[in-house]
Amino acid sequence: SKELERQAAEQAKRDAAMAEEARKAAAEQKKEPRTDGERIKFAEERKDQGNGLLKQEHYSESITRYVQALAYLGEVYASEDADIKAKKEAISLSCHLNIANAAIKVQMYQKAIDNCNKALELQPGSAKAYFRKGQALSLKSEFTQAKEALDKALELAPGDKLIEKELKQNAKKMEQHKAKEKKMYANMFGS
Repeated sequence: SKELERQAAEQAKRDAAMAEEARKAAAEQKKEPRTDGERIKFAEERKDQGNGLLKQEHYSESITRYVQALAYLGEVYASEDADIKAKKEAISLSCHLNIANAAIKVQMYQKAIDNCNKALELQPGSAKAYFRKGQALSLKSEFTQAKEALDKALELAPGDKLIEKELKQNAKKMEQHKAKEKKMYANMFGS
C-alpha cells in the first residue's frame, strides 16, 4: 500500500512537471503582449484576421476576432504616445464598424447598432457608422430612427449612392409597414 502511494506521488509529480512544461511551451507560443506597442500589434493582427474572415463571409468568426482586438486595445491605457493613441482609435473604429457590418449579416441588429454608437463616440462624423446604424434600424423595423441615421449619413457624405438607395428602401418599407398596419386595424374594427 505504501509502495502504491509512493508510485502515485511520483506519477503526480511527473504529471505536474509535464503540465508545467506544456504550460510554458503554450505561453511561449502565444506570448502575451507586455507593452502598449505589442498590444497594438496584437490588436492589429486580430483585426486583420477579422477582415479576412469577413471577406470570406465567416461573419460570426470575424466578430470574435474584432472583439479580441478590442480586448487588447482595452489594455492600452491613457498612453502619452500620440502615435499609439492614434493607432488605438483607428483600430477601435475599424473594429466597431466591421462588427456592425458582420452583425447585420447575421441578423444581430442591436449588436450592430451598439457598435455603431461606439464608433460614433470615437468619430462623431462617421458617415459609415450612421449608414450601418440606419441599415440595422431599418431591418429592426424602426423606420423613423433609421431615416434619421441615414439622413445624417447622407449629410456627412452628400451624393453617396449606397446611402441614397438605403434611404429609398427604408421609405418603401415604412410605407409597406403603414399599409399593413392600416389593413390590420381596418380588419380589427370592421371598417
